[in-house]
Amino acid sequence: IPLKMRGGFHGASWRIQGRSVLVLSPSYGYSAGWLNDLLHELGHTTQEPELEERSIVEFESITESRDEDPDEKDARLYAIDTTFRSLGEFLATECTRRAKSVENLKQVVLSVAEEFNVPSDSLALYLAYRMKSANWWGTANNLQDKSSDPFKIAREKFISSVDLSVLSPNDRAVLIQSLT
Repeated sequence: IPLKMRGGFHGASWRIQGRSVLVLSPSYGYSAGWLNDLLHELGHTTQEPELEERSIVEFESITESRDEDPDEKDARLYAIDTTFRSLGEFLATECTRRAKSVENLKQVVLSVAEEFNVPSDSLALYLAYRMKSANWWGTANNLQDKSSDPFKIAREKFISSVDLSVLSPNDRAVLIQSLT
C-alpha cells in the first residue's frame, strides 16, 4: 500500500494470519528510493516465517536504519543483494577503487552501473549510504531518475490489484483518502 504523507513512518511490514501487508510512505519522489524501501520491507517478510503474526514499522528513513538491530540489518542486506544481484559490496569497492577521489565518483558510478547492468540511481544511493563520512547525498540525488512518479505507479498498481468492495464503506473511504 503506497501512502503519501509527511511524518509518521517510512515503511511498515505486517504479517496477519500468515499474510503479509507492506505499506510504504517514503518522503522522496524517485524510483530507486521506493525500490529500496520496497525490497527492504520485503526482506522483513522473510524473517521469522514460522510466526503467523509479526510487525515492523520504520519510523526513521530506511536508509538510516541502525545496523545494530539484526532485523534491520538483514532487511537492508536483502534489499542490497536483490538490487545488485549480491554484488553490492563488490560494486561499491570497485567504484571507490576506480574513482580514487570523490570528485571522480559520479562518472565512475555511471560507468560501473552500465558495465555490470545495475541501476545507476540505486548504486548512487547505496554509495551515499556507505560513505557516511563524506556528504555525497546531493550527488546521489542528482543521479536519480525523476522521469516518473513512483507513488503514482504504486497507487495505480495497488488499486488495479485490490478488490476494495470487500471493505466496509468507512474503511474503503479511509483507504482511498490515504491514496490521494
